[in-house]
Amino acid sequence: MKYNNSKKYSIRFRVDDKNEPFDLLIKHTNEEWYKAKHSEKTKDEVNFLNSIKVDSCPYCGSAATIKFGKNKLKVQRYKCNSCGKRFLPLTGTIFDSSKIPISEWLEFFIHLCEFHSISSSSRDNRNAIITGSYRLKKIFLVLSDYQKNTLLKGKVYIDETFINVEKKNQIIVNGKKLRGISRNKIGIACGVSSNSCFMFSYNTSKLSIHAVKKYYYPHIDDGCILIHDEEKAHIYLSENLAKKDFVYNSLYLKKLSDKDNPLEPINKLHRERKLFLKRHVNFKVGTIQDWLNLFVFIITGPTNVYDKFKKLINIALNTKKRLFFRDFIKK
Repeated sequence: MKYNNSKKYSIRFRVDDKNEPFDLLIKHTNEEWYKAKHSEKTKDEVNFLNSIKVDSCPYCGSAATIKFGKNKLKVQRYKCNSCGKRFLPLTGTIFDSSKIPISEWLEFFIHLCEFHSISSSSRDNRNAIITGSYRLKKIFLVLSDYQKNTLLKGKVYIDETFINVEKKNQIIVNGKKLRGISRNKIGIACGVSSNSCFMFSYNTSKLSIHAVKKYYYPHIDDGCILIHDEEKAHIYLSENLAKKDFVYNSLYLKKLSDKDNPLEPINKLHRERKLFLKRHVNFKVGTIQDWLNLFVFIITGPTNVYDKFKKLINIALNTKKRLFFRDFIKK
């Protein structure tokens, strides 16, 4: 008994064509597992697809659409009277042309919420790792604008955290890496309040006024109570947004325990983000903002994972972005 490719954790067993009891047991068990994880569209899913409200054509945007029969799975088809094209409720979304039921995404999403790696999730779902990476890329597309309208209110804690650039891009001087906050670091602007949080990569190590105006200012409510350290670039926010301003010395804060640290809410966010990225071994620095969008989506909003999944599906159905597998492979 062998795996097809042990390096990629293939989930299908190769069993010799022998009618020996043990070989048949393994073969049939594996087939049952695979069918359980890769079911066809159920009646409930068809009913869900037919319940999706279609207001416009995904090709030309016209509202002149009419119902145009059903496909072989009994899913409602539509036709646009403006451009003449036919389409289904999922046309133009990340589920476009996919044969995989939407319900099969549930377990994959639960694993993301539980900070599973893509490889472990793929093994559990009995998918190839490339399938997990493909689904993850689709989720990135859906959540690309998720933080666009985030607005923190009340007590707002802000701070920056850093990750290392990729090794091949690190600057070496006299055989040594640059120390401290240097060009070998990528900065992440973070904010958190009782109602939400945000995280944006600003791609440089030192925070500038330009970065403050772009990543902090649009996402913090005017008249807030601002709580932060002595970063000089924060002064712009203190002068233009904050009703009250509490500034703490970083060296002093390091001496305090977590429970006594006035910046603990933002420090907790840093710890959770670090754990999240650590669990995902296929994380690449070049896609840092996509990962931050996903992380913020997971830790904000509904606490129940099924409500989170419902929210994700609603965003996906209203986001006209799609990615075909052949295009994903090329990239």
